[in-house]
Amino acid sequence: MVNPPTDNQEESARHKFDYYCKKVLRHTVIDYINEIQYLSEHEISFSDLSQNEYPMSTKDEYFSQNRSFETSIGSVIVKDIDIAEIINVLPDKQREIILLYYITEMTDDEIGEKMDMPRSTVQYQRAAAIKILKKIMEEQENEEI
Repeated sequence: MVNPPTDNQEESARHKFDYYCKKVLRHTVIDYINEIQYLSEHEISFSDLSQNEYPMSTKDEYFSQNRSFETSIGSVIVKDIDIAEIINVLPDKQREIILLYYITEMTDDEIGEKMDMPRSTVQYQRAAAIKILKKIMEEQENEEI
């Protein structure tokens, strides 16, 4: 048969339970304070966000307004339709060189490797393409005046 607990045992059990509850509450408060400190260091209040640095909206861009050109590295998208129309006038090699140089920001050496031609040829073709583009743009400007 089990003996009932004595008064000292009951009081000891109450003290242990009391100690346990206080310990849990203390650590809960510590965890809460640590979480608040972490959030204050790593998060920005929504009201503190500037519109320029963190825009609250985005603009959808649709492919119907863009023009895609195929190159040796894949498709290159030109977002300005007027520039895309002017670039489309160029011969294929010059068009690809202009797209790779200005849109994908590849160097002449990198373009030469992709197109199997020397860097000097890439540079010459790019310069010739720029002359053609400049002439076309000047003609368009004179027509508008």
